[in-house]
Amino acid sequence: MTSTDNPIELALHNANTEPTEENRAAVLKQFAGSRLYIGVREPLAALVDEAGRLLQSVKVSMLTSNGPEGPALLAFTSEGELKKRSPQAYPLLLEGRTVRELIARDGLAGVVLNPAGSWVFLASADLATG
Repeated sequence: MTSTDNPIELALHNANTEPTEENRAAVLKQFAGSRLYIGVREPLAALVDEAGRLLQSVKVSMLTSNGPEGPALLAFTSEGELKKRSPQAYPLLLEGRTVRELIARDGLAGVVLNPAGSWVFLASADLATG
């Protein structure tokens, strides 16, 4: 079920039901301003500041997947989407901008949004210009 209250979930739904460049661009447009969950492998404390930005000195083992262009970060629009993919993971809520910075910093191929549901892959090159 897609939440119409969450613009990125609606954009993902539209990109999956009608996979056009316009709908894909809408996902990219919503990405930076969205609040996204990443799954981490161990419980964490004090990783983000009050604004949801990841602290500079943190090293975290995050959920990734290997694709044809290399490893991609897995990100989720809700804790429920994260638990569908990886029930044992711990949720870390970040701003899309921060997720984009992580991808660039770690040299990842991109991000897969909601990989257990209506997913979309966004390449790091697209995120850099989006």
